[in-house]
Amino acid sequence: YGTEAYKRWISYLFQATDIHRLGMSTWSGNSRMIKVAEKAGMKEEARIRQARMVDGTHYDAIKMGILRIEWESLFRS
Repeated sequence: YGTEAYKRWISYLFQATDIHRLGMSTWSGNSRMIKVAEKAGMKEEARIRQARMVDGTHYDAIKMGILRIEWESLFRS
């Protein structure tokens, strides 16, 4: 359900506003969120190495985003 909900949220934001891009941040240990974002059309835009610590281990901070033009070509019907 997570992927479908995320796609719907992105579509809602692009349809209800005039924003040019949407972005999100997570950490490299959250592979499920990264996959959800990729399935929703987002691309990795930045990786800040060893920027987060979780349970004593350093992880990369991941920034992902999608442009309106990318969303339109993927999901707009």
